[in-house]
Amino acid sequence: MIAKVERIHSNKYAAAISVAKKFVAKSEIRPILRMVQHRTGGDIVATDSHSMFVAKGVHGFKEEYLVDPNTLEFAIGNFPEVDKILPQDKEHTFTLNQTQMAAWIHFHKSFKQLKLKYVTANFDSESVKIEIKLPDNNATMTLPISDYNPQNANCEKISYSPEYMLESLQGLQMLGSEKIKFKFYGQLTPFVLDNGDDAVCLILPVRTYS
Repeated sequence: MIAKVERIHSNKYAAAISVAKKFVAKSEIRPILRMVQHRTGGDIVATDSHSMFVAKGVHGFKEEYLVDPNTLEFAIGNFPEVDKILPQDKEHTFTLNQTQMAAWIHFHKSFKQLKLKYVTANFDSESVKIEIKLPDNNATMTLPISDYNPQNANCEKISYSPEYMLESLQGLQMLGSEKIKFKFYGQLTPFVLDNGDDAVCLILPVRTYS
């Protein structure tokens, strides 16, 4: 007789916890941020206070737990109330399809290899241009987007970490996202990448003085 095995997590849990592993804190300064929150209801949350990843409805635990994605240690504790930092203002938005997503990943891999601490997205009425600053030169490029809808006057330009952007794009791609909607709210307000289904990433902009 073959024993019946009933899985408690969704088929996306393995991918989601693998993505979450990239978003937890690397240092021991705030140990709780090295854990992935497993909320009642099935959502998981990971953050290092500079970026955040949320996957919806992927785990099947009946109670809330914290899980270390590196050691698989379980714990309980007071995880930060991250819902309070999700913006609610008017949005600058655009969408990436899977082909555009692949292009953004390709370019941000290059930005990371160049060891750029930040790049800047410049918004005008019709497009978004990415500006990079090198020791001996600057460059501006237009990356492909769809459904551009500028609504917030405080979004003329936003600087961000290429590494956090790359991890967010690759994570949403790993979860099989067909599209990603970007939502910007202001130069220093966290912006959101939402696949419209079961995953959201949030990135804190970089403050620059140039």
